[in-house]
Amino acid sequence: MKLRNSIRTLAAAALFALAQGAPAQEPPEAVYAKFHRALAAGNLDEMLKYAPAARRAELAGMPAAQKQATVEFMARLAPKNHAITGKQVSPDGNRATLRATGTGTALLNSKPETQYGTIAMVKEGGEWKVDQTSWDNNPKAQAATVPAPAPRSAESKRRAETRNPDCVIKPVMTDEDRAKCR
Repeated sequence: MKLRNSIRTLAAAALFALAQGAPAQEPPEAVYAKFHRALAAGNLDEMLKYAPAARRAELAGMPAAQKQATVEFMARLAPKNHAITGKQVSPDGNRATLRATGTGTALLNSKPETQYGTIAMVKEGGEWKVDQTSWDNNPKAQAATVPAPAPRSAESKRRAETRNPDCVIKPVMTDEDRAKCR
């Protein structure tokens, strides 16, 4: 009996220790910050840790010189510093779009200027990955990359079409309020 209780206690302690030691999922902003630091340093191996499998496969087929040129070009286009200004996560939680601003240099004249970024993130294996980045000195370019809202299901369309125009959703609703919304 003592041995059984000891085993249970050890098993519970091990599970607790595993739960405490399990790394928490990092938010998309933190993952992008790590990717951005690796990009600024020109560290392709580090960048690839934060890239989805499809992007890693694209780079795997390139010659080493082309990989290095790609990283250098990306680093020139990205600002030296950035601040996340917005985040939109898809309803299923597997995609996110980050909005950012930063100070970088213009590609043609090398003058410092404000840049506006859109970063597409995807969840792969439960972790956020940087799928695509886009930086531009035109703030309207960032607005143009806002993803379209997810299409509504047929059921939600039907409910919206058949809803009583007197229905008003409130934080606290009476029975009469709820009846109007059925």
